[in-house]
Amino acid sequence: FSAQDGEPPRFYGCKNILAVWSPTFESLFYTNDQVGFFDGAELDVEASPETVEMFLRFIHEGEVVVKLDGLWPLYCFLNTYQVVDLVDRVEDIMDKAVSVDTCCHLLASAQQLGSYD
Repeated sequence: FSAQDGEPPRFYGCKNILAVWSPTFESLFYTNDQVGFFDGAELDVEASPETVEMFLRFIHEGEVVVKLDGLWPLYCFLNTYQVVDLVDRVEDIMDKAVSVDTCCHLLASAQQLGSYD
């Protein structure tokens, strides 16, 4: 990825690899009869740069370190883009991570995204 001063970072990825992991990306990249068909060089995704970087690191390196406050945003991203294999893994991690000590932190993270009221 790269970032210019004052601009959000740009991430570079292979459409083929993204399409293998996500039917949403596959549809965007390879089904031109849909309204949201992607035919350009840049794709805006609904996620923070940190979340996109975690996702890309995982699909390219096979592992990634996720801090507690990054779990919920990553989970939302994976659900949005239908990355089913990773959704199941993150759900397992959240099941193990949720405790009396961490539940408030996870709820606060969800509330920041506007995904919990």
